[in-house]
Amino acid sequence: GADLSGAHLVGANISGGILVGANLGGAMLKGIRNLASAQFDNLRGAILDGADLTGVDLTGKDLSGTRFRGCLNLGSATLDGADLAGVNLCGVDFCGASLKGCKLGGAKGLRQAKFGNLCGAILDGVDLTGVHLTKKDLSGTRFGGCLNLGSATFDNLRGAILEGADLAGVDMTRKDLSGTR
Repeated sequence: GADLSGAHLVGANISGGILVGANLGGAMLKGIRNLASAQFDNLRGAILDGADLTGVDLTGKDLSGTRFRGCLNLGSATLDGADLAGVNLCGVDFCGASLKGCKLGGAKGLRQAKFGNLCGAILDGVDLTGVHLTKKDLSGTRFGGCLNLGSATFDNLRGAILEGADLAGVDMTRKDLSGTR
């Protein structure tokens, strides 16, 4: 694949582009358009500041070290099985995105991120300090080893997987726990 590491593709329209095998580490993809129709292996270390990621299929992609500053819309994106470990997600809008099996361990800025649903997400080891999870579908979401679950706000844990979760300080009063393991 092409070595595009460090390339400046600011504002580029990559509609239908084939980037399979390309090294995009550190590539500046600021304001890039039509990424949804491009083909690529991963975006590890890419700079996606201001990129429009609406509807992008990031299934199983390695996004570790990727920068999303100003990338406020991942609506209707598919992030199933994607690796977002250690990524700063402050201000990112995940409403309508699919996060089944998405790895968010060590992700930062979750308190300022917006989530439509977290059905099936893997939150093992994620710091949930101040994260708002009210009115979210948490069925199948794994909370193993979560940090500060007690400071997160939620109205239900219906169908959630709490095996290995630290439940100290979690207020279970009037919470729907049906199907929780």
